[in-house]
Amino acid sequence: MSRSIFEPEAGPNRTPFVPALIDAGMPVARGRRDKRSPLSAGGEGMGQATDGGATHRSVLVYLAVNCAEMLSLGIAAWVTGSVALRAETAANAAEVAVEVFLLIGVLSSLRLPDDTHPLGYGRERFFWSLFAALGT
Repeated sequence: MSRSIFEPEAGPNRTPFVPALIDAGMPVARGRRDKRSPLSAGGEGMGQATDGGATHRSVLVYLAVNCAEMLSLGIAAWVTGSVALRAETAANAAEVAVEVFLLIGVLSSLRLPDDTHPLGYGRERFFWSLFAALGT
């Protein structure tokens, strides 16, 4: 009988296979919550992105590039009357809409925790990313 490489060997000194989530970056709610804990309402937490500046900047740059490309394609389609350029302009308009969803997600996830959202708004980024994924 062959054994899969994912199955551990059985024996008296073998422990069952359990995936460990040690140092996976997930908050663990145990004991006293201090200001460094992501679960504390007043400290640094999920409302503050770790790379907020870089993500915000990259989304804005990509949005500006797509807007410039859409504008230039639209002008070229209008001047030449090309149907293919009109189709490319429409595709770029969809890309601009995707970038707007991503920008909304980044901006809304940077809000600090408050009374109604004690863990912050960090997970809103995933909600708006879903709309961006459905748009592509």
